Amino acid sequence: PTATSESNGSAVFIFFDDAENFTGWVNYSLGELYQSNFAFEGNHSILKTANNDPNGGYKPIGTTIPRDVVLEAWIFRNTTWAGGSVDRIGLINDSGYGYGFAFAHGLTTPLRIDKRTAYTPTVLATAAANDPAGSWYFARLIVESNGTIVAQYNSTAGSGTVSYVDSAYTNFTRVYIFGGYDYWVDLIRVREYAPIPVSYSNSSIETIQGPNSIYWNITALDQNGVPKVGNLTLYIYHDNILYSQTNQITSSIYGGFILDSSKEGYWTLEGIWNDILLRNQTSFAVLGI
Repeated sequence: PTATSESNGSAVFIFFDDAENFTGWVNYSLGELYQSNFAFEGNHSILKTANNDPNGGYKPIGTTIPRDVVLEAWIFRNTTWAGGSVDRIGLINDSGYGYGFAFAHGLTTPLRIDKRTAYTPTVLATAAANDPAGSWYFARLIVESNGTIVAQYNSTAGSGTVSYVDSAYTNFTRVYIFGGYDYWVDLIRVREYAPIPVSYSNSSIETIQGPNSIYWNITALDQNGVPKVGNLTLYIYHDNILYSQTNQITSSIYGGFILDSSKEGYWTLEGIWNDILLRNQTSFAVLGI
């Protein structure tokens, strides 16, 4: 399997930018954003370079969006860097007020929530996390209408969550990329946050292994056993290294592969429906090929 993206991200999400057409981005202050040929998926990503926070750039969403919103993206940071160590993406209004996800590489509590006041950041909360520098990692910012703000990350190095309550800002018009440098951002999307009830116990990840192949199916079900369509993501790890990531607006993902010697080892499947973990650590082994 290979990583797949939404068939038409612009039609599915409030905001979607995979950097394949680098348009609409505005450099802020002394910030510099460029289209890069290094990508998580496709051919391009956005490179943030030259000058630390709050220098960077932003792109108008095209509409004003309220809270109960989710910002997601894939980020890559080298194991060494030229400028500041913090990756910072988020949502602001036209005057630079908003909230953001931040990861401060090299620090003991790197996972962070930013609050922007006229573009200037204040760190609201921090949490310990394993550093994903040297590989792509998944970043998520959730801004809920009840005041809760959540920052999450998922990577081959680990995953984590930090939250805080702040109700100061209620509307957003721009997606920003600020922080240190150099780092890359890909597959940026903004969607509504709608925590429809899904049952952990009913939902499942199933595997079926034949003599020459293995197949899997992940299904998100509510408490009554009814499939629930949502932002469903299946992560597949091979010997604890991310092998593929499939994301679809659906209630079920089905896949598989033919077995050969390259598939030997231990596999783990993890499902996320919107922000709900489904049946973590469903594992199987492929040995003796």
